[in-house]
Amino acid sequence: MFSERNPILRTACGKLVEAIGRCMLRVDLNGVVQPFEFLVFQQCSHDLILGWDFFRATDAIIDCGSGKLQIGEAASNDLYTTEVNYGLYAANDVVVPENCIRKVLALAKHHQTLEKVIITGAKDFEWGKELKVPASIATIQSGKVDIWIANSSCRPQIIPAGICIARMTEIEEGLISSLNKNTDKVEVKHQAHLGQAEEDLEALLDPEN
Repeated sequence: MFSERNPILRTACGKLVEAIGRCMLRVDLNGVVQPFEFLVFQQCSHDLILGWDFFRATDAIIDCGSGKLQIGEAASNDLYTTEVNYGLYAANDVVVPENCIRKVLALAKHHQTLEKVIITGAKDFEWGKELKVPASIATIQSGKVDIWIANSSCRPQIIPAGICIARMTEIEEGLISSLNKNTDKVEVKHQAHLGQAEEDLEALLDPEN
């Protein structure tokens, strides 16, 4: 909820706290310096600084158990370029009923056709909406793809059109395990990145040794 002056947030215990102001900081993440707007709250044991665009741009997650802020890969100089290029966005307004899973049409705005991409849920979307996007392998056709979204909460969740719900990663050939159709064995293709550790492991498991 927002007042005319500063945002008001509701804490986990139900208390309402109002921000005392906003600040703009330049943050260096893995050599990439970008400006982020933060909200400052004083009603804490220490000043609390939150910035939603910061979390969205960095795939950051607050780990309450260890009290740490985990930051993913930094975005490019354009705050939204990386997300747009590899983001998948809801094509229409969708309501996912409580304790239900449904298929949602998503748009890849900068890609028309991509074969075999790995689709994973956007972290800020999943955490903010109490929804989960199961990881899957799919093909982008005409800039569109169907994505399964699960709602495990006890209330319906609204997905507005245009929101980033997932991200896709192109699969590097030779790195995906596959089931051999002719046998019940699993064929693992790992030659592309066979490291010393894997070679040592193979030698250790060799029955002739």
